[in-house]
Amino acid sequence: MNFGRHYLELRGLNDLQLICSGGEVVRTSSFPLAMNSLVVSELVGELQMKELDVEEFSHSSVQCFVEACYTGSVILTRKNFREVNKLSAVFKVQWMIDECLKFYTDLCSELTTGSLEAAWFLFQEAGYILKERNNKDLQLALNASLGGLSDLQLSLVKDFISRDPNKQEFVYTDLCISLAGRSIIVLFEWLIQLVESKPPPV
Repeated sequence: MNFGRHYLELRGLNDLQLICSGGEVVRTSSFPLAMNSLVVSELVGELQMKELDVEEFSHSSVQCFVEACYTGSVILTRKNFREVNKLSAVFKVQWMIDECLKFYTDLCSELTTGSLEAAWFLFQEAGYILKERNNKDLQLALNASLGGLSDLQLSLVKDFISRDPNKQEFVYTDLCISLAGRSIIVLFEWLIQLVESKPPPV
C-alpha cells in the first residue's frame, strides 16, 4: 500500500511524533503507520497517544521505517538493517520483517570463500536477533549459505574464537556449534579459551 512519501512533508497531517535517540523527532501521520501496524493502531487509536518513545533507535532508522510504512517498500542497508529489522518486529509489521529476512538472505547468497568480513557482519546480526528475540531465522539462512563454503565456515568460527573471550556472549554458542559442524576440535579450542578467561567461582 503506497500512501505517497510526499505526504510526510505536509505538517498539517502529522499528528504523531516518534522520539528517537538524542531527542530527535520524526513527525508523521498516524494513519499510514496504523494501517501497517496493529501495535501503532492500538496506541494511537485506543490509547490516543500523540508521542511514541523509540529512543533506542536512531533518527535515520526511524525515518526509514516511517517512509516504508508510507510507500510499501523499505530501503535497507547494512548500516540500518539491525534497527529497521527490530523496529519492524517491535511494531509487528510482517511484510517488513519478511523484507528484512530477504535482504539478509540475499547477502548470505553473495558469500564466497574469501568474504570473511561480510560473513562476520551476518554472524553478528544472526547472534543479535537470537539474543533479542530468540529467533533463529537469520541463523538458519546463514547456515544454509555456508553449507558449501566449509573453509569460510571454519574461518568465521576461528575469527570469533580469536576475539577477546571476556567480550563474547554465550548466546553465540549455538551459532558457533551450528557453524563448526563436525569440527569438534575448533569448538574445544573455543571452550577452553572461554574457561581459561573466566575467573574461578568464589
